Amino acid sequence: MSACTNKDIIPKKDMVEILKKMYLTDGVINVVNNGKLFAKDTISYYEPILKQYGYSKEQFDSSLKYYAQKAEALDKIMDQVIIELTQIDDQVDLQHNIQDSAIADSLNLWPLKTTWNMAVDHTQNPSLGFELPLKGQGEYLLSFDTQFFPDDSSKDCRLYVFFYLDDKTSIGVRTSPIFANYTKDGEIHHRRYVFKLENTLATHLKGWLYDNANGNEEFNRHAIFSNLRVIYKPANVIKKPKQLKPPKNIPVKNLKPKKFVKPVER
Repeated sequence: MSACTNKDIIPKKDMVEILKKMYLTDGVINVVNNGKLFAKDTISYYEPILKQYGYSKEQFDSSLKYYAQKAEALDKIMDQVIIELTQIDDQVDLQHNIQDSAIADSLNLWPLKTTWNMAVDHTQNPSLGFELPLKGQGEYLLSFDTQFFPDDSSKDCRLYVFFYLDDKTSIGVRTSPIFANYTKDGEIHHRRYVFKLENTLATHLKGWLYDNANGNEEFNRHAIFSNLRVIYKPANVIKKPKQLKPPKNIPVKNLKPKKFVKPVER
């Protein structure tokens, strides 16, 4: 076999762009240990990308073999690929977060105002109770931020939320309850609870976010609830996460996985 010439070798800058496009073509970053070179049957899968940059699959194959023999050079190429893919990943995350936030705001079923300072608002709603009519079977995601200060003197303060059916008794039928206590450290904590509706007779999601054992006694309330949301996901749209397939034998560095990247499809 004849030795590779410089004309056969794709420059590092172009190799970065080509490898990046190959990862994005598969729609996923899969950082694994002991990466392998491309097999012959997989090179053709990416041939349109090579043509886009003016190279043949023979040149790509020769370049991979060349750089594989120069560990430091291959490391630098893969470092840059991962850096640029991570930047794309961060941008996708940002776009998704902005869009998800806007969607969540428009779909928010929370029936009361979304921020409560219990030092002031306890006169309106001492235990921050709520009652939300159900829309049907599926999942109800309750999320909010809490900030409890050390001088809050509520006793055994907790979240207590459940599905509810009025059976004409004093407490009604309560199913799938969730209890959660709070930490009084002055820090902001994000909380997220998923309620799966199984009892089709239930009519409401109901409960108290500032449930406590103080009874009617006066006590110091120093807690803030904010960004209150309830998002409903109907049963017919709840799907199992799609299992992503790794790229076809893309050579990579021995790095710990960061996260998946999917191109934006809007």
